[in-house]
Amino acid sequence: MAKLGFLGLGLMGYPMARNLLRAGHQVAVWSHTEAKARKLAADEKGVFCAAPREVGAFADCIFACVGDSAMSEQVLTGPDGVIEGAKAGAVVADASTIGPSTSRRIGKKFAAKGVDFLDAPCTGSTPGAEGGTLTFMIGGSRDVFERTRENFLPMGKNLFYCGGPGMGLHAKLSQNLVLANMMQGFIEGMVLATKAGVDPELMFQILDNSAAKAGLISFKAAFIFSRNF
Repeated sequence: MAKLGFLGLGLMGYPMARNLLRAGHQVAVWSHTEAKARKLAADEKGVFCAAPREVGAFADCIFACVGDSAMSEQVLTGPDGVIEGAKAGAVVADASTIGPSTSRRIGKKFAAKGVDFLDAPCTGSTPGAEGGTLTFMIGGSRDVFERTRENFLPMGKNLFYCGGPGMGLHAKLSQNLVLANMMQGFIEGMVLATKAGVDPELMFQILDNSAAKAGLISFKAAFIFSRNF
């Protein structure tokens, strides 16, 4: 049983932290929305923390999954952040999708305190977070990654080591670019077909049974058709 921490309990973070708890680990949790952290701690026998610093003081390996670069810096290295509580020898793995340069800056601050840092963005959307099937792209020290590998497994089984600091994020952002182009191509194609008079549902069925079939489109199409953006 490991002493872990998790910061950020949104659509992805909440089920990710829950999977760590259900795997039998001790997990300290924190969220900007205090009620989420209190509920998860109560429901799954976790440790509620009122500030990121408290998570850092509790855990030997700390995960974060927040919305953007500024939030990562604030939560991890800002006032009352994880860095103020983290012990030398601990590992911080940021699963947020943020700028590589920001991530490297955060990593240098932790290194000055003897804390190891990994950028560990993930992909798989909410279903992957809930099912523990996320794919992680890891940047940082390979030795640190191998030492913490087991802690990732309740959240995802596909772990790719991409290189030094920031390289996991470079891989994730490259993937996002491909996905964005796929989505744009799908939307433009659907508009073209619809304006020409092809039924949109029929056009989707054709795409979903052709070489154009893609997991992203199969998952997102229902939301697009229902105008649920």
